[in-house]
Amino acid sequence: MFPCDNTIYKEKYSADGEFKSVMFDRGCGATTDFNTQISLIKTVNDLEDEGGNILRISGHPEDNTLKIKWTSPQQLVIKGVTNQTIFHKAASYDSVSVHLADEGLNYSVIEKIRSE
Repeated sequence: MFPCDNTIYKEKYSADGEFKSVMFDRGCGATTDFNTQISLIKTVNDLEDEGGNILRISGHPEDNTLKIKWTSPQQLVIKGVTNQTIFHKAASYDSVSVHLADEGLNYSVIEKIRSE
């Protein structure tokens, strides 16, 4: 089994500075396709060596056109999830609700985060 590593591409901080969203690629060896993952973590913490806790989709972060926006300290909106395969999505993390939005169509992610 190959060790996995995370390469961070973008971080966005909530207005109150309590949380940050981290967009990254998680590589686990030559047999793993490129993927884009997003985790929400407390600002004081570093990204752990695990998969994204709110979103995991197909495609490299540089090829995906995802846009991450904090609309309030307790709400994160992710735009640009269109034709990618969604492997994992979560409706919330801690006190933050997570929404996917694309082309004016807003919808809430219905799956609560699961422990791994």
